[in-house]
Amino acid sequence: MKNQNNLEAKNLRFGFIAQEVEKFLPSLVRTDGRGEKALMYNDIIAILTMTLQYELESMARVEVRVEQHEVRITDTESRV
Repeated sequence: MKNQNNLEAKNLRFGFIAQEVEKFLPSLVRTDGRGEKALMYNDIIAILTMTLQYELESMARVEVRVEQHEVRITDTESRV
């Protein structure tokens, strides 16, 4: 983050580059009358939360399948 004199800001800040996000999720970027772009961070939080929920559900399904495979392997090994 830089100020008007192109000097680094006093406090370290993190964020996304609006032009990069706009390529994938244009609805999250607003452009003002001067052409400056800004991100709608509240909407980003919602999308990230939704994505995390989906990934956690996927991971839970994978864990169940792994557990089922482990049971099958153990059962097969005991019969051999």
